[in-house]
Amino acid sequence: MARNLLFLSGDAKLIARLEAALAEDCVVMPVDPRIQGSETVAARFQPHVVVIDAGAHTGARTILEQMAAIRVQFPALPLIAIGDEMSAQLILASFRAGVDDFVDRDASDGEIREAILSRLRDAAARDDAAPLVNVLSPT
Repeated sequence: MARNLLFLSGDAKLIARLEAALAEDCVVMPVDPRIQGSETVAARFQPHVVVIDAGAHTGARTILEQMAAIRVQFPALPLIAIGDEMSAQLILASFRAGVDDFVDRDASDGEIREAILSRLRDAAARDDAAPLVNVLSPT
């Protein structure tokens, strides 16, 4: 079953790479983070995973502010950033903003695909897990 992937990026080449790498697994919905109301688009699309281009140029809000807003909007969804792994400051700031994983922009298509699918599998396993119920007994 194809999963919905919301991709916040204005980079046409990176969007094309992600679409090609995940063609069999995900419906990729690119949204330019410079557009006002990207959260509204996200809510209508009902994504299973959100990927954010950490190097994207944005409008009034920084990409880190958008990461934090997406985390608040979709607290249980996998949130993955794609960016320059040589920037330790960007990686740290991304994790502080709520991302679950950070993938290098120069990673192979297969590595990007596996990182995303791994997070989707983890989320599915959490959803399928039986709730834990504690029972207290006086005896």
